[in-house]
Amino acid sequence: MSATGTSQQTLPVIAAELLAALSEQKTRCRRNNVPFCTPYVFLALLDNPLGITYRSLETLRKGLALEVWNSLETYDREIRKKPEQPFFDFLWESREDVCRAQDYAVQDGHQEITDKYLFLSVLNTKSRTQQSFKRFLGEKQFNRLVEIVIQTSA
Repeated sequence: MSATGTSQQTLPVIAAELLAALSEQKTRCRRNNVPFCTPYVFLALLDNPLGITYRSLETLRKGLALEVWNSLETYDREIRKKPEQPFFDFLWESREDVCRAQDYAVQDGHQEITDKYLFLSVLNTKSRTQQSFKRFLGEKQFNRLVEIVIQTSA
């Protein structure tokens, strides 16, 4: 409890391994002078084949993780040819997807944002990437993927 009588809760921080993958993608965007957007978060989430994102996609459909990764890499190549905007720096805590992931971690009683919480956030934060992914999978399979992620231990 604080001096005012309210409890103070520390917000979850991004897990070290996930932060390293996100930072690598952020550096990539800075180097190529393209905006850091959801596809790069998704690429960071797919960085670990033992992570929840990769495993959830593979649970939904064998080979899906690699298919998604290839699609995101194609996006990266295309955006570098004609970037809509330049790279701009930011703090992780200012991103909507990270804030939502913090909320998911708090709800589960965790002090770290793991790939589970960030992936749930990507799946539940309206963006062009999320909408494209939903169309690609179809509503039923997209909802099934969300359930797979929710049911997987962080």
